[in-house]
Amino acid sequence: MLTISSINQMIGVDDEDRTQFELSRAFFIELKPLFLAELNGWLNEYDYQIEQVFIDGYYDALVSGHYSQEFYIRQYTQCTYWYKLGLSSVRTTLIINQCRHMFFKHTSKSGKPQLGYVISQALDIAQAVSANVYAIAGMMEKMHQKFRADITGIERATKFGSIKISEELVGAYIDHVNWKVRLFSMALGSVEDEEFPYSTDECSLGKWLNAGGWDKIPADQKESFDLAHRQVHSLARQAIQDSIAQHPENIIKSLSKMEKASDKVAEVLLQLIDEQIIHSATLDGLTELPLRKVFDEEYGQMLSLARRQHLRVGLIILDVDHFKKVNDEKGHLVGDQVLKKLAEVLKNSLRQEDKVYRWGGEEFAVMTLGEGDNNVSALAERIRSTVEQTIFCENTDDEMRVTVSCGTVCFNPLKTNSIDKMFSLADKQLYFAKQNGRNRVESQTLDME
Repeated sequence: MLTISSINQMIGVDDEDRTQFELSRAFFIELKPLFLAELNGWLNEYDYQIEQVFIDGYYDALVSGHYSQEFYIRQYTQCTYWYKLGLSSVRTTLIINQCRHMFFKHTSKSGKPQLGYVISQALDIAQAVSANVYAIAGMMEKMHQKFRADITGIERATKFGSIKISEELVGAYIDHVNWKVRLFSMALGSVEDEEFPYSTDECSLGKWLNAGGWDKIPADQKESFDLAHRQVHSLARQAIQDSIAQHPENIIKSLSKMEKASDKVAEVLLQLIDEQIIHSATLDGLTELPLRKVFDEEYGQMLSLARRQHLRVGLIILDVDHFKKVNDEKGHLVGDQVLKKLAEVLKNSLRQEDKVYRWGGEEFAVMTLGEGDNNVSALAERIRSTVEQTIFCENTDDEMRVTVSCGTVCFNPLKTNSIDKMFSLADKQLYFAKQNGRNRVESQTLDME
């Protein structure tokens, strides 16, 4: 690793070389205008469009013969200056190589080739420092690319408005990335951000966590998430200290470790976002039951399971009796409470292997497996009876009771697998239940032979 103490040793500057540089001071002072003019002419020829190629004092540091900490700091500042000008790593390398060529030309012409050799070695240090600076920039660009890909995925998921994600959660992830951008900017030579939040409680992510975000983090990941978050902040502080001390090789080490810890933080946050996307895409926002499109996906799975275990499949379609009257007389808020309570009753009435779905409006669907032909009708009757005995909206002034009508069909999955046909038959039985007085179950068992 490049260190300040090893610079002179690497360049190979001895007392005789330093003496020669001292004796050649006038030569380098006189050379400066010509050197910069030639370098600017070369830059213009190759369309660099740079008004000032060197920061103040950089030329003098190069020809000083004293390559200690001050030179190293100036070299780092020079490289970050080139980066902030928008120069690529390749163009920066070409500038350094052109400087080397020009110094060799002028020192050789004056009979001082050894001086050109020493300056060339100093420019090798410039190349090494430049590589470190652009490595930091590359890390930041990679971080940006991943961030843009993640945000694009989130935007696509929510494009049509049917997917709802916590703005606070997404904001916590975005703020975490923006926090790192501020850190990288400082590491690349920006003026130190006096308000930069080094504490885990002061950053936006920390504030989100303390405001209830911790409750969202899975219990088995809280410890590792907290450790990673603290490591991110600790390594960020170290990176800035190295930046202030102009130690780019140490900055890379700190930032690399920080990014690894940050990956854990981002992984958990993106996992929570993905879960919300999936939840919003597959579950009804009111009742927390799977939507009809999930029924379509899981129907085939239920048939396959039934075939393997030689079971019959039951389908129940049910809806709330006179639900329009509830909405008209009590209001839609009460209607929503009725549907939420009904969803609870349905979930509590089913076995783990049974499936219940929000079909639409006040309609629900249940899929069940069993060995007998009457299992599905018995389940439907149990649901009907439980609903009839349940008090709805019991914590409000609109305490009430409702009933449901159910249509069921039971069939052998080896004989038929048409989802449309099964739904049509169950819906027809629901129609009969309505026609025959409501608050009842009508069933059909298909020929199993």
